[in-house]
Amino acid sequence: MAQDSRFDVIASGSLLGLAYGSIYENFVACALKQKGYDLHYYKPDDNSELEFIIEKNVEIEPFEVKEGNTATVSLDRFIEKFKPTEAYKIAGSNVGQSSEMLTISHYMVMFI
Repeated sequence: MAQDSRFDVIASGSLLGLAYGSIYENFVACALKQKGYDLHYYKPDDNSELEFIIEKNVEIEPFEVKEGNTATVSLDRFIEKFKPTEAYKIAGSNVGQSSEMLTISHYMVMFI
């Protein structure tokens, strides 16, 4: 009996590989909503997007969510244009800071 190709995709884990980014974005959304923040999406053009923008202490704080420790082109553009006091890269990486951008691991969102 031949297996269904849909079963093969799910069983092999390749479907999950395609969904990792969405899973992390949903995790971050749930954590931020749990803290009481209203979530806003920012997409000024076809080449840039930020998953979340929140208001905290009368300031706007942008978030870019990454599966791994990859470049944050959209967040960098946002920082250059709007000069927020704080900006977050949420990624599967170590904690770090460069000027106003703080990089934290996914599980640390609950502390924002």
